[in-house]
Amino acid sequence: MTNNRISLVLTTALGAGIALLATVLPWYSFDVILPIPPVIHVFAVTVTLWGITTLAPILILVGAVTALVFAVAVDWRLAGLITGLIGLAIAVYAIVRCFDIPDLGVKAVPVPVPALTQVEAGPFAALASGTILVIGALVDLLGAPAGARVPRFSTSRWRDRDRDRSGVPPAHAAR
Repeated sequence: MTNNRISLVLTTALGAGIALLATVLPWYSFDVILPIPPVIHVFAVTVTLWGITTLAPILILVGAVTALVFAVAVDWRLAGLITGLIGLAIAVYAIVRCFDIPDLGVKAVPVPVPALTQVEAGPFAALASGTILVIGALVDLLGAPAGARVPRFSTSRWRDRDRDRSGVPPAHAAR
């Protein structure tokens, strides 16, 4: 395994772990202020990505696991390409969710209630995850030789490994 492949596996494992963590971290906090004299009540509720939608966290988890499987099992440039695309998709989704804040306001009360929705750590963790996946894929893709398309279990690779530097096969191979 080359240094580029090792870096791809390590960065993919780190990025996939952070992506898993990002789905359970709070993405938004919803603060409601109820000024009832003589006390002002402040209610703060955090919402994870699972509380907003179910499809997005499932896609993030499937993408992270797919990137990890490709980085470990596939030994050609396709692994870096798939990992980079998955990382880019996770990063773009996190950026969109930072600017497209859902309206978690109170709508059932006839009197307007002051409420505020804020972005929490979840989108930033997902952005870090996607960035790590993209950087690892770029290191792998830019550092790999152009003809690096030999699969991991090809027979020619095993034969080349058993030869010594002189090109003569070892004694046990002649039997």
